[in-house]
Amino acid sequence: MSLKLLLIAASCAMVCVAPLLFAQEGSKTVAESPASLASKLDQLELMWKPGQASAYFARAKEIAESLPHQPAGLAQPAGVRLLSALLKKKPASEKDALAVGAIDLRVMAMLGGFLSAPAIVPIELEQEKVRLLATLLGRLRSERIPDYVWQEVTLNVAPPAEVRGVSGMNPDEIKDPVLREQYKAARRENRVKALQNMRQKELSEDEFLVGRRIVEYLGRAARSDSAVANTVTESVPRARLTDSEKKEVLEQRAD
Repeated sequence: MSLKLLLIAASCAMVCVAPLLFAQEGSKTVAESPASLASKLDQLELMWKPGQASAYFARAKEIAESLPHQPAGLAQPAGVRLLSALLKKKPASEKDALAVGAIDLRVMAMLGGFLSAPAIVPIELEQEKVRLLATLLGRLRSERIPDYVWQEVTLNVAPPAEVRGVSGMNPDEIKDPVLREQYKAARRENRVKALQNMRQKELSEDEFLVGRRIVEYLGRAARSDSAVANTVTESVPRARLTDSEKKEVLEQRAD
């Protein structure tokens, strides 16, 4: 998403917006401008490096949390640009994935809720919102496991029975290489199970909080401009809608 979408505020807003806009950051109110927010998004992308995935999503969360406090003419294009960037991100290593946990899902769901709320935006931006929100819903639903069974995990993994040691001990303290690798594998399995539990819990909450809102948004978009309605039709397959949801959305087309 280019900088130009951040600068079309005049056509997005119903009222005049002062040159300096204001956003909440912590307990302080600071002056914000389209160029300033664009700069923050630029700087965010520079953070996407191996070993920095967790910090990247934490910063993305801060930016996402600030958007509802800003006028739609600034916040909507910024939200679109941010969600577009997040949907392309995937931790490059298991270590990064474990560090990220479920914060990536949380931030994207937050943006999904924000962007699916009623807002007056230009047709081009509305079409991009349709594509992104359909993609987001499909992403969330594709990773979610229906009727997920919570996996048992432990805070500290016990070493193999043959090892004299305590739970959570350093694997390097085990001299036998076979037993040491067994212990490392058990620790890794425990971490992976904990991560899956965390993400499935977040996905279940996301479906409850934003799944329905996105479906309703797609229905509203289908009733709007014909170009937007066409984009809805094109985007429905990627949203992983149920048969009843597809019918609900597509039957709302004006034509």
